Amino acid sequence: MDARPVAVVSGVAGSCGGAVVGALATHFTVWLACHDDFETHQADSFGVPRGRCWWIDRDDRPPGMTKVCALVHCAAPAVAGSVAGTPVEQWTDVFRRDIFTVAAVTRRLLPALRREHGHVIIERPVSPERSVVGRASASAMRMFAEALRAEERASGVRVTEIDAAVYGSGTPWPACLSAAVATVSAFSASSQHRS
Repeated sequence: MDARPVAVVSGVAGSCGGAVVGALATHFTVWLACHDDFETHQADSFGVPRGRCWWIDRDDRPPGMTKVCALVHCAAPAVAGSVAGTPVEQWTDVFRRDIFTVAAVTRRLLPALRREHGHVIIERPVSPERSVVGRASASAMRMFAEALRAEERASGVRVTEIDAAVYGSGTPWPACLSAAVATVSAFSASSQHRS
């Protein structure tokens, strides 16, 4: 049985999913939070057993997630478009991945995160300058992270936002995100071993 701490990744269909899973796998047993078949199929290419794919629309929480040390939310890619020119389906898809799924997964895992004084890492998307839906999503994610950080301060759950606009200068964004995740997750894992 794998005794390593547990990390959960949502939004693995984005461009950074594989890089994040690879960074976390050094220190954690990685689970994927999936809401469609495409994300479940990603598990094979990431080296994650299908048995560690959590179907968030079907299962409340798998038994392997009673204690969670790290939860990483990867953002959906934003596509340029104006208010008039962005179909409602695109708004729905981006907000489903970046806001509704983030809120649902975090809410369900909060008891497990509290037990471990865990760490929630939220990636804000790289939003094209003319992507109204991307900018709206990034703003909503920022507000969600701020609220979560304030609410969970007393429980010991930490919340970190990773902003593409800050990390993305001259380095491929997946590499930037995975490096940041590796640093944070290594600290989280070592903290758990010391406790």
